Amino acid sequence: MNWRLGIVGMLGAWSVMAASWAVEPPKFETAAGDFREGVPMWHIQGMAVGEDAVYMCEGKALFKFDLATGRRLKAVKVPLHSGDICLSDGKIYCAVAYGVSAGEHKATEHGRIMVYDTDLNFLAEKRYPTLFDGITALDGVLYVGVGTMDRTPHRGCRILRADQKTLEQIDIVEIDPAYKPEPIERKQVYGVTFEQGRNEVELNDPALFENIPTANKTFTEEAKRDLMIALITLKYTQSNSVCYVKDGQAIGIGAGQQSRIHCTRLAGNKADIWWLRQHPKVMNLPFIDGIRRADRDNTIDVYISDDYDDVLCDGTWQQFFKEQPEPLTREEKKAWISQNTKV
Repeated sequence: MNWRLGIVGMLGAWSVMAASWAVEPPKFETAAGDFREGVPMWHIQGMAVGEDAVYMCEGKALFKFDLATGRRLKAVKVPLHSGDICLSDGKIYCAVAYGVSAGEHKATEHGRIMVYDTDLNFLAEKRYPTLFDGITALDGVLYVGVGTMDRTPHRGCRILRADQKTLEQIDIVEIDPAYKPEPIERKQVYGVTFEQGRNEVELNDPALFENIPTANKTFTEEAKRDLMIALITLKYTQSNSVCYVKDGQAIGIGAGQQSRIHCTRLAGNKADIWWLRQHPKVMNLPFIDGIRRADRDNTIDVYISDDYDDVLCDGTWQQFFKEQPEPLTREEKKAWISQNTKV
């Protein structure tokens, strides 16, 4: 909701919160196979991707890997129980949590935000009288998940805001994790109150697949995972929603349209764009050094569209590329999209 406390923003934020509670903590294989050199001894706590590097934090060390080759470029020691990281404005922000597993810290409850540059040089830190679980940055504000010493359930219940430049705390938003919504939902429109039972179906329950109405009743575990993600996504979006999922992530969502056909077209178009951005021609675009991420992303969107000449014509391509790329033709796009299977 970007902390603009309007009704639409609040409704959106609470829908996201409800959706996050419906998802079990994911079980997935890490990309360690692509970063074999110097793989950390602990499990990965946080990861951030930059223009040409991948950063990983594993609890007591921070690593920098080359994005193209996976080669480890640098590793530095960090405070014990360093956790999630995010990359913003050329700096790495790390949420450090001290919990009961660290015996020397049992008597205290405090966390830190550590700041490093993209070469892993320490820049600043700030301590807080609480524990931290995760961190992200948006529009000059750090959003940090707040934990507790007694390990009580708190996932998604408390979020601390801090100024990204000064690291000073702004405020904390908290919700009661034991709260249960009323079984009957009500909405009043022009003096008329509408009621309906709340949707309490457990979409992450394996029993969901006990009665499969289709002719093919054999689903792989990956397919079941993707179906659960799609159902949870659709449950917390607007009506007439359509969702495409691949490899455990939603790649195209169409919602809020008056026609299901339009929703399907919107979701499919988003899925195609997601896939086209991984075309070899796109992955190897010769961007100029120092191009901003937003400019690069916008340029890619135009490049893969039918209006590619807007960024490839003479006098314009020099603003984005070291050399003039060849366009991605309609035939090439059609052939590449045909390879997007298991969606």
